Amino acid sequence: PAIRWEKLQTEWPAWWAKLEMFRPGLIPVGHTVLYFDLDTVLVSDISRLAEFEGQFMMLVAFRNPMEFASGVMGWRGDFSKLYARCLIEQDSCIYYGGKLAWDQVFIKNNIFTQYRISPPTRVQDYVDVCSFKHHIQRNGGVPEDAAVICFHGKPRPHELETAWMEEHWK
Repeated sequence: PAIRWEKLQTEWPAWWAKLEMFRPGLIPVGHTVLYFDLDTVLVSDISRLAEFEGQFMMLVAFRNPMEFASGVMGWRGDFSKLYARCLIEQDSCIYYGGKLAWDQVFIKNNIFTQYRISPPTRVQDYVDVCSFKHHIQRNGGVPEDAAVICFHGKPRPHELETAWMEEHWK
């Protein structure tokens, strides 16, 4: 399929730019959307992700299984209220205590307050997701059942010179 490039409409810093995916009219309502951060490597079949139940799916955080992360997400329907709310409250939601805040807290909280979805569907209920830092670096290799590898921080995928990375990072 053809790739359509979209110019960002905001100047939201760093990871906050991903909220532009929820901009009204950007993605036709009725489609299933699967989102992966740019530092994510797919190492096996992820087709089960498209079969997720519910309206919104998020990655369970690696360090705290009670929290969610936005590195892998999926949704069906119109979630443009996330974009609208961030536009209105950008000074208070993007920066917290003078520091750049995490977008996943905003997303998770607002899919509850704006859409009454709590909790979101868990990505890990459909495919095995590994953290490069927490699973691969510590254990010395990619688990056999891994489908998605998340790189959060350093190193970045393009900085690794391993056989498995050369096979999957193109």
